[in-house]
Amino acid sequence: MTGVGKPGRLLEKLIKTDPCQAIRAPKVPRSVPRALTGEEVDRLRAVLPDRRARACVALMLDMGLRRGEVIALQVGDWDRTARTLRVTGKGGHTRVLPVPDAVAAELVAYLDEVGGRSGPLIRRLDGLSPISNSYIGRMVRDWLEDAGIKARPGDGKACHALRHTLASEVADVEPDLRVLQALLGHVSLTSTQVYLRGADLARMRSALEARAS
Repeated sequence: MTGVGKPGRLLEKLIKTDPCQAIRAPKVPRSVPRALTGEEVDRLRAVLPDRRARACVALMLDMGLRRGEVIALQVGDWDRTARTLRVTGKGGHTRVLPVPDAVAAELVAYLDEVGGRSGPLIRRLDGLSPISNSYIGRMVRDWLEDAGIKARPGDGKACHALRHTLASEVADVEPDLRVLQALLGHVSLTSTQVYLRGADLARMRSALEARAS
């Protein structure tokens, strides 16, 4: 039996074009970012094998850098005097971020160990070659598995989970979403809003009572 739907009608030449071809498919809802808990962060830090690992995690977990931004960093992008880091993000957009003391300490210890004075900030074990996206992705996946955080592929616990964690924590303490937008290098606030945690009953009750007072 020839189908009565549009494929059959097209084959039978009863219609010349597909009437649905101009209809846009519905948007697929974006999944909620999988931020790490405080206990998971502690477990992750505990399994990091060396200073390079600690530097990588500090850049992603404590500054919110994407893995592509980490591998693009050069030693000269870090201004130790001004305590800033120049980051090149998506589309070649550059932003300057403040470097927390804890992150600076990890970078100092790592560069002192490898003797890095120029070139890639984070490099392969030969001390010269830059690392790739897939390379850093495998390292972070292994660390998350070693810490018992990542259970299976596609569980939301990967490189970007570190960035999600920083973003969610900053959103909890900074009411101005533009601050988080600048930290993450988002062009649109719509991209930043996904990191907002849902308010619990206690916070909603407090907001209602504050409005009524």
